[in-house]
Amino acid sequence: MFPLHDSDPSLEPYDLRVTLVWAPYASFTSPPTQTYRLKVTKFEEWLEQEVVPDVVVLGLGTWFLYQKQVMDELSPYTEAEILLRPVVRPLTRLAERTRVLWWHQSRYRWFNLEGGGGIPWKEVLSHNQFRDSIPFMDAWLWLAVFRNTGMWQWDSTVPFNLANYKECYELWNLGLNTNEIYTSKWWHCNDDHHSSYETNDVEIQMLLNLLCNPYIARHEDYCCSEG
Repeated sequence: MFPLHDSDPSLEPYDLRVTLVWAPYASFTSPPTQTYRLKVTKFEEWLEQEVVPDVVVLGLGTWFLYQKQVMDELSPYTEAEILLRPVVRPLTRLAERTRVLWWHQSRYRWFNLEGGGGIPWKEVLSHNQFRDSIPFMDAWLWLAVFRNTGMWQWDSTVPFNLANYKECYELWNLGLNTNEIYTSKWWHCNDDHHSSYETNDVEIQMLLNLLCNPYIARHEDYCCSEG
């Protein structure tokens, strides 16, 4: 629809390549088991390459928040900082060459465990710790670990996540939590932890805009554009 900048050379057909690095316990390299001694090395490998990814998205899981049950209130946040410290240096160097995004986590849908349904009360209490801890973890790790690395804090997905959260809560409040809309993959309301496909679709569009806008000759001053 829009022309490319005149200064941009014609390019060969572009193949989209997505690399997923799933690293249990982040950069944990000590016992108890060999499985958890895996160290994240992908960032160092990219730094040795002539061409680095156009964008790197870094996110964190939530299950280690369970440490609060057997340790203390602050232990998950301290542990997360310790686990991520070893990757700060390579991420800082990567941020000098490409966009590196710290992705905020999806919000916990606590209401799925409310109102009976045969769910033990202990499980309800156990899971409710995610309700307030996830936003705090996002803020804590940005301030304590990533703020001065040159990375971007990607929190623009949170309003879409919260909008989906609100829609799901309204459906649940109306007693429609067994309706196909509630349980469909698009809204994904009955998933306590993961964002909906609706939200993921917006996130993917944001990434594509980030990659494409600098090459589009538009008069409007869109985010990340150079027009």
